Amino acid sequence: MKEFLGFQLGISVLEGPAKQKQAKYMNIVLIASTLFIAITSFFIVEILRESDFRLGLIITALLINASSWVILRRGHLRFSGLSLVLGYWVLSSFVIAQTGGLYSPWLISQFSIIVLAGLLTGGNGGIVVAALSIITDFIFYRMHLNGLMMAQLSEEPLMERWVSTFVNLAIGAVVIVVARLLAKDSVENVRTGDKRYRSLFEKTNDAVFLIDLNQAYIDVNQQAADLLGYSVDELIGMPVERIVVPEERNSSQEKIRSLGEETMIPVYERKVVCKDGSRKTVEVNLALVSDDDGKPLHYQSLVRDVSERKRLERQLKDSLSEMEDIAMQDPLTGMLNRRAIMEHAEAEWHRSQRENRPMCILAIDVDNLKIINDKMGHLAGDKALVVLAEAIKGSKRRYDWTGRWGGDEFLMVLPDTNLVEAKVVAERLRQSFKETEFSKDQVESINPNVSLGISCLSGRAGDDTPLAKLLAQADQALYSAKEGGRDRVGVHRD
Repeated sequence: MKEFLGFQLGISVLEGPAKQKQAKYMNIVLIASTLFIAITSFFIVEILRESDFRLGLIITALLINASSWVILRRGHLRFSGLSLVLGYWVLSSFVIAQTGGLYSPWLISQFSIIVLAGLLTGGNGGIVVAALSIITDFIFYRMHLNGLMMAQLSEEPLMERWVSTFVNLAIGAVVIVVARLLAKDSVENVRTGDKRYRSLFEKTNDAVFLIDLNQAYIDVNQQAADLLGYSVDELIGMPVERIVVPEERNSSQEKIRSLGEETMIPVYERKVVCKDGSRKTVEVNLALVSDDDGKPLHYQSLVRDVSERKRLERQLKDSLSEMEDIAMQDPLTGMLNRRAIMEHAEAEWHRSQRENRPMCILAIDVDNLKIINDKMGHLAGDKALVVLAEAIKGSKRRYDWTGRWGGDEFLMVLPDTNLVEAKVVAERLRQSFKETEFSKDQVESINPNVSLGISCLSGRAGDDTPLAKLLAQADQALYSAKEGGRDRVGVHRD
């Protein structure tokens, strides 16, 4: 129907969602034109009164009506009207020949048909039918004059016959012309909307998918095809689940089913599989499209490739994390710097206060670092700090925090640790450093050992020693260890 409809109306026939609106208008045209056929059937009654060929004329008229309706049903709106007009013109001419030629009342019927032909096809069509009428009527006239044809004159009043015939055909002409104009105007309006829709559909930067109620693609734009690596034709008819990664297919089905309650779903992310097997991350906007009566027609999905954006976000996140790590690290030893270890010390102090748990602070310092720098150079001094840092990392428990406090001094924060446990950790560290190759290779005059100082928060109710005081106490204990001969653990006691 659609190809003939477009040809007969002189406009393009629509595809997609607009096709349903077009069908509504064409149903109106079909009903109106069927009414015209019914009206013109009164013509048969007039023919019955005029000719000896009543039966043949009745059958011919019925065939004209039936064929016109079939043609109309197939979408040939203009051709249906023309076939109806020309069919009755032939019948009218035949009756004119039998009912008086130029004296026949059916000349007015012929004139009405000429007018109708002009309305349907334009002025040229009316001129052609008028010319044919003049030629045939003149032939009938000459045949009557020469006695080649006998006329059956009607006994009914001429005016009554004219008015009856004219009214029937005039009403029919108006109906079919108005129906055609209505159809053309309606489809033109829909066509304009379709043009805008197709323009937006094709020129948008997003991939657009139209999905039928069985979750298969009914239309996609070129951007959608480019996104997935298929052609447009390959995607049309393809099930939606085919491009969704297997692990997300169930959630994809749930999203579509949820549109029975909501007309639109907020934008969400989805991973899709391209034709070559690669995966992309996309943002999906999904909506349900319904007709004017609220009946679901199809789903509409706008999809945007965000793979590159997600890659850049990950890269930025990694860069920020790396920068944060750098900002929190001591460049020489790779341990936490003063600011970072202080943040963890504050956090553990607050937790100890909140949960009434003990914690200890361990201050660590390299003995004789100045002598190492003076006799062996600063590179050897840096080496001593790096070796000590490795020893600290090896001695710490998984929940302890360690960092460089400044210069040759390091700090250990020991959560959930009492004084006895802290001394065990300190002695392990002191002994571990003494057994390093760096320490063993040094002459006795250098003696690169470590001294340590411990301060503790008991965790008992009422013990709210400030963190700054704990740090000062650990530093005081470290100083006492050095004063006592170095290479030992000092403990602050209240």
